[in-house]
Amino acid sequence: MKALHTLLIVGLLGSLFPTRAALQAGALVVDATPKQLPVHVNGGMRQRELGEVGSPIKVRAIALDDGL
Repeated sequence: MKALHTLLIVGLLGSLFPTRAALQAGALVVDATPKQLPVHVNGGMRQRELGEVGSPIKVRAIALDDGL
């Protein structure tokens, strides 16, 4: 019972002091399409070259920070 009272007191005292944590978010989109062709493509234990781009390659990233 004493542990429960201590937990309640700590919880109430902790809620009296406001925290100043702010959520920050950022997003970015970058074009990663190769500018110089041909491009060497490795994978599957093979090496090959590509001489044309079928569609643009976009890289997307999101960063989140809770301020803590």
